[in-house]
Amino acid sequence: MANIYGTSGNDSLYGTLENDYIYSYEGDDYVFGGEGNDYIDGWEDNDKLDGWTGDDTLLGYSGNDTLLGYTGNDTLKGESGNDILKGESGYDNLTGGAGADIFVLDSGFGYYDTITDFSWQEGDKFQVTGVLSDYSVKPFGEGTDILYQGSLIAYVQNPTSVVLSLDFILA
Repeated sequence: MANIYGTSGNDSLYGTLENDYIYSYEGDDYVFGGEGNDYIDGWEDNDKLDGWTGDDTLLGYSGNDTLLGYTGNDTLKGESGNDILKGESGYDNLTGGAGADIFVLDSGFGYYDTITDFSWQEGDKFQVTGVLSDYSVKPFGEGTDILYQGSLIAYVQNPTSVVLSLDFILA
């Protein structure tokens, strides 16, 4: 396991083939976790955090961050700021936190994301590709399912409401 630390400047930090702890500190940083189950902490400013493979945990904290999980069952937390969260493949948990966040949803991978804190009041949106008519929403349990051509791509926990025409944007 490697412990990797950034500086107060703009850093590019790269993980190893093992499980890494990467702390980028301040500055607009790019962090690539590499392989392994990584813990990536963006801390301050506007960071791009890329977990790559493994079951990663990505924390944006402050700033307008971009969090990319890619493969594995990842946990992405934007915290404060207007963040972009994309789990990609795997069963990912996405939490935007405070601010107007964009949850990027993929279709056709056979996995789905769990969105823990969607809030239209804060300006949160779901970003999808293709045509909006391929998507649908339906209540399920204490939340809402988001479907692409009938297949589950996301589950939204405890939303006030999810409306295709208002809460979705096309990439």
